[in-house]
Amino acid sequence: MGIYGALRECAAIFATGVLEKGAAPTVIFHAAFAYALACLSDGVHRLKNAGKPITFADDVQVTKKITDVSVLLNECRNAACHINSGLHEVDTTRLYLPPVFGKCEEFVDVKGTLIGASDYEDDCAVFYGSMRIYRDRHVKRALIEASAGLEEL
Repeated sequence: MGIYGALRECAAIFATGVLEKGAAPTVIFHAAFAYALACLSDGVHRLKNAGKPITFADDVQVTKKITDVSVLLNECRNAACHINSGLHEVDTTRLYLPPVFGKCEEFVDVKGTLIGASDYEDDCAVFYGSMRIYRDRHVKRALIEASAGLEEL
């Protein structure tokens, strides 16, 4: 699948409405979100190689490894697609959390590390270990920017 196909597939997932609150059981949400991440991460990577990187870092929890949304997308894609990779772990505890719709304080304490906060009432946060990715602020925005970058090629 090329850049266009990858971005089209990600957009198709959003168009189904399955990622909206109450639209599907959690297991279906996670499956659809994982596929959207896989397609978008591939498209963003290919755009970077074509000289059109997607590099915003708004609302990205920056770490030594995660510097912008493209790295976050790739790491979350790896966690979603490789469930035994260790990317779901915080300390030595493996976490599988439901999507968090709306604003929420941390609701999981793993040996003093608080996880689960969502800062926005109008978005959905998905967690892979301690990594948080927002459905709209990260995934949808990256899709929009990638689609615009594709048009410029």
